[in-house]
Amino acid sequence: MNRASYVLAAMAAAGAKARFDPVRLQKFFFLLDRELDGECGCPHFEFRPYHYGPFDQAVYGEVESLSRQGLASVDDRRRYRLYGLTEEGFTNGARALAGLPERARGYMAEASGWIFSLDFRDLLAAIYEYAPDMAVRSVLPSAVPAPRPDSEARPFVRGMARAFEWPGLPNRRGRTRRDAGAAALGRQWAAVGDRLRAAMAQTAHVRDDQ
Repeated sequence: MNRASYVLAAMAAAGAKARFDPVRLQKFFFLLDRELDGECGCPHFEFRPYHYGPFDQAVYGEVESLSRQGLASVDDRRRYRLYGLTEEGFTNGARALAGLPERARGYMAEASGWIFSLDFRDLLAAIYEYAPDMAVRSVLPSAVPAPRPDSEARPFVRGMARAFEWPGLPNRRGRTRRDAGAAALGRQWAAVGDRLRAAMAQTAHVRDDQ
């Protein structure tokens, strides 16, 4: 698959009406590069840390090239450009998307939904925690999460999440798929522990009353 078909497929996974601002376009393809590495034969970009996280000018160049072919739209009437697909571009992209492995198709759809669910600062904070190497030139220090010590239980929880193939994209804390699963599984276990402690406290209170 060449890069043009890859970009069309990925943007089509977001839906026919999806419009990416510059930050979301960059972060979308950054996630795909890291998470789908070697899985679908997709050509990669060369992201490097910049003022707002991972950046490669070639991402814009590819979409602009597609726009000259009538396959993509670049709307520069607003403060920030919006990048999307034309009707013909979406048709071609959907066709290219159908030829990709199931996990690649699913991840593209999930990743696009995820980046649109967050506001600008939350998205940056999540990406910075997911990929700390991309935060070194940030012009928004407040979005860069402070390092936190790893829990002793973390390796075990991470391993259990991986064993059960717990799903999850980078979340608001920027975890990788595996770490997002570990975090979700850990929260559920913590909730079970809270309920057990509450039940034990209630039992102890009943005994004291007797």
